[in-house]
Amino acid sequence: MPKGVLVVETSPVTTEREDEFNDWYNDTHLVEILKLSGFTSARRFRKLADGGHRYLAIYEVEADDLHSAIAGLGEAAKRREMTMSDALGSDPAPSMTLFEQISERFG
Repeated sequence: MPKGVLVVETSPVTTEREDEFNDWYNDTHLVEILKLSGFTSARRFRKLADGGHRYLAIYEVEADDLHSAIAGLGEAAKRREMTMSDALGSDPAPSMTLFEQISERFG
């Protein structure tokens, strides 16, 4: 079964709402994403340098068709099965990129 990662870059709408943004992302958004078919784990990171989006989320995906798993995310959002927050910034818009795993090695 193919494996991949969905890499998402986001920022809070303002620095004053950063705690609210992180609470929503960690305690609501990640939980809802991991209920969707194909999504197996999620990790978040905070950028240490200035410029661009401040946060990175990496979702591990495992599905017969990786694109279908990602499409399921969009469909869940359209059906309003995902809780959104106005603490999520839209300038610049969040960035999403899907990568297919081509190799795996462990230490």
